Amino acid sequence: MGMQFLAKAIQHFQGGTDEVGMS
Repeated sequence: MGMQFLAKAIQHFQGGTDEVGMS
């Protein structure tokens, strides 16, 4: 719990917020 969460967050930021919708 931590590395996976961070990795997912980073991937989202790198690929753009597609699921978050935070532009």
